[in-house]
Amino acid sequence: AVIVIALALVIVAGIVAGTAPLWDKHKSGPPVAHRGGRNAPHPRSVTARALIPKAASGYDPLTPGDTGHENSQLARYAIDASPSTAWDTQEYFSATFGNLKKGSGLILDMGAPVRLRSITVLFGSSPGAVAQIMVGNTDASSPTALQSMTPVTPATAVSGSHTFKPTRAATGRYVLIWFTNLPPDPNGKYYMAQVFNVTVRGSA
Repeated sequence: AVIVIALALVIVAGIVAGTAPLWDKHKSGPPVAHRGGRNAPHPRSVTARALIPKAASGYDPLTPGDTGHENSQLARYAIDASPSTAWDTQEYFSATFGNLKKGSGLILDMGAPVRLRSITVLFGSSPGAVAQIMVGNTDASSPTALQSMTPVTPATAVSGSHTFKPTRAATGRYVLIWFTNLPPDPNGKYYMAQVFNVTVRGSA
């Protein structure tokens, strides 16, 4: 009887030893990161959040000496979170700025360098505006400063609410809404662009 019991214990021990790797294979737990292996952890993606501009101003780098500054005194209305107040450009006799320049815009000071994930702009309802988003590290009103800015979205026709999503990465303190074509004003006499509200999302 003792021999039979001993033999049975040996058989059970052999079964346990033979199946132990199978049990270990199915244990739960995080994957082990091997150097250069496929189980290496991936870097976490940065979650976009609402970014509040610190200030806004009209941007007219292509018209030296213009005291209008694209109605810079109204720029705060584009970032006051109210859809009933607006910034607008100066009025022109044609959609192409009366052939005086190639564009103008509204520039936002984010207070620190940011990377955009999206920017939603509430434009005026009149069709005909063409705009794009640019990012840079200066708000100087000069052609050189404009050229230093990085376009992060292509120019597109806009009206009403429009969300721009960057097609290339760029980091900068200043976000520019740059118009290259203007819609008619609500009265249909002149041409001007309007921005009622701006919502910026990204990471600092």
